[in-house]
Amino acid sequence: MKKAETENVAFAAARTLLVATFVVSAINHLTHWTAALDEMTGLGMPRSGILMAGSIVLRLTGGLLVLTGIRGRLGAASCFRVPRDFSRLRILDYAVSPATA
Repeated sequence: MKKAETENVAFAAARTLLVATFVVSAINHLTHWTAALDEMTGLGMPRSGILMAGSIVLRLTGGLLVLTGIRGRLGAASCFRVPRDFSRLRILDYAVSPATA
């Protein structure tokens, strides 16, 4: 194999392994919805169901975009940057009281 072909194969393998972490995580959350939801609720995260559904959608769509190479930067942003920026929002610091939920 030529050097360029080897690099292409290595790049595709690395991209596949990277994406596998996000897709497998999303599938695990889907198959173990109740356990994941209980964990999030136990950590005091308000509206856990909505946030978990959004997380699963971001992981699956972002992972598949990176894997296919179609809009790969957008896919990477949805896997890394969006969750990071959302976690920095102060809205998550305010727990929802049972009376208002």
